[in-house]
Amino acid sequence: MVKVFSSAVLGALLVAAVGLIGTSSASAAQTSAATSATSQKATGSAPKPATTAQKATAPKAPSQTTAANRKTGGTKAAAASRASAKPTRTAGKSRRTAPADSEPVIAESALCYQRTAGRGRCEPQCLPYTRCRSGISSCRTGHENGPVTWFRCEQSRGNTSAEPADGRVLVLGRNAHGMPTGHTLYVEKAHPRGDGRYELTLSHTNYDRRCNLETNMLAEYDPSSQTIDVRSGNWERWGRDLKVAGFIHN
Repeated sequence: MVKVFSSAVLGALLVAAVGLIGTSSASAAQTSAATSATSQKATGSAPKPATTAQKATAPKAPSQTTAANRKTGGTKAAAASRASAKPTRTAGKSRRTAPADSEPVIAESALCYQRTAGRGRCEPQCLPYTRCRSGISSCRTGHENGPVTWFRCEQSRGNTSAEPADGRVLVLGRNAHGMPTGHTLYVEKAHPRGDGRYELTLSHTNYDRRCNLETNMLAEYDPSSQTIDVRSGNWERWGRDLKVAGFIHN
């Protein structure tokens, strides 16, 4: 009987041990499952914001200020380029710049040209102007004599030539173009062409019977025939084969 009781107790103990082991295994399984689920949730969450180091290395978009500066700089450069390409303007109008070598001619002419117009004849007539420009004051006969009379007087003194030169006075003879006493012009430049002829740059007043001044008039002079052909200016249309008395010099 004791043996039977011992066997029963031993069996009961075994059953209890087996049940305890099963319970522990189930609890461990549940704990493991819960831990796995928590880990999965943490892993599947939204990405964390970038760290300070990551932010520093990330490329930055150009700021609005920088873009505006670049735009302004480009606009200023373009405006400067356009301004440098514009022609010179005076009083809102474009004007052509006179050649540099003509400016002294105009300046020197102005010193000898002060136009006046009263009830009598206008001034300066061609002869006073050319006297002033050339500095030749000889052969005055009372009231200002005419161009041809002046030439004849200077010729008698040996102060004339058939050859032009800078600073000389060209004297036109009497002609049918409104010059009954001739006409004088100041030789600004005389350039020999190589064929015996000369290219002349002239200035004169009273070319229009109103004592106006004309500078940088171009003409071609032929010593063999002692005539000039006007190539530019107010006489260009009709100024051909004009007879030259000669040139007055100091």
